[in-house]
Amino acid sequence: MKMLSPTFIDAWKLAKKILAQSPELGQLGLVDTEAEQLTLEALKPQRINRVDFFFRLKDTYPLSAYEKLKKWCEARVLGKPLQYLTGTQYFLRHCYQVKSGVFIPRPETEGLIEEVKKKIATPQKGLEFGIGSGVLSIELLSHFKNLTMWASEISEQAVEIASMNAAQILGESRNALKILKSNAPYQVLEIFPNFLKKKIDFIISNPPYLIPSDPIAQDVLSHEPFEALFAPLEEPLYFYQKIIDQSLQWLKPGGYLFLELPHQRASQIVSLCSASRWKVELISDLSQRERILVAHW
Repeated sequence: MKMLSPTFIDAWKLAKKILAQSPELGQLGLVDTEAEQLTLEALKPQRINRVDFFFRLKDTYPLSAYEKLKKWCEARVLGKPLQYLTGTQYFLRHCYQVKSGVFIPRPETEGLIEEVKKKIATPQKGLEFGIGSGVLSIELLSHFKNLTMWASEISEQAVEIASMNAAQILGESRNALKILKSNAPYQVLEIFPNFLKKKIDFIISNPPYLIPSDPIAQDVLSHEPFEALFAPLEEPLYFYQKIIDQSLQWLKPGGYLFLELPHQRASQIVSLCSASRWKVELISDLSQRERILVAHW
């Protein structure tokens, strides 16, 4: 028999009951957290914060949201990422839109932004290889008011989402972001226009770097875009090699590279800089894994 008037607490209990069927969520201690988040997200476009939610546990929960919540929780148990269900992911100060086919931003990537802020006071121009949902370029543009970012992307879906995020977050400043659609999977910096050469203050990227032997969660393998995750099988450091080799054509003297790394291959990537005039620094993430390379020319 269909419930005619569920309450907020009914919806929350439903979400917890369904999500508890996932051994992985149980092991990670995420059942309660994700149940609460999905219960709130299913109410959109209505927005209710956590405090109001707990004051409204006995209030009527919309039936349409209740049915959506049930479908979302069932999909989550089958491994669909939370961000693809809600369509959003928070990154530093902003909420970004994401969808299936677009790489989901990770908290560890936030460190790239912090390093740019530490190293460069007033950048004028930057390049990003592989913009994805736009989090790196957009966060930098929201912080540095005189900055122009040029970014590349091979995925049509990612170009669409990054453009939407730029319009939503940057408003009138969105034109400071120039996104170039690449049609070649192994094209790197050569996609950018020649007039930018020797005028760039920094290059930033979280390039595809996984290889099949890396530990990878099944929901990531099943749902996130292959081309945003994996390096070429025969050349696992391909994108790092290309960025490092090509960067001196684009950077001003004194320019910087900011790259997210696979910690397992960090030393190999550092060695790619050894033949050029780079001062290299490795930055560890919160789990003390070498995660970010900062190279100063």
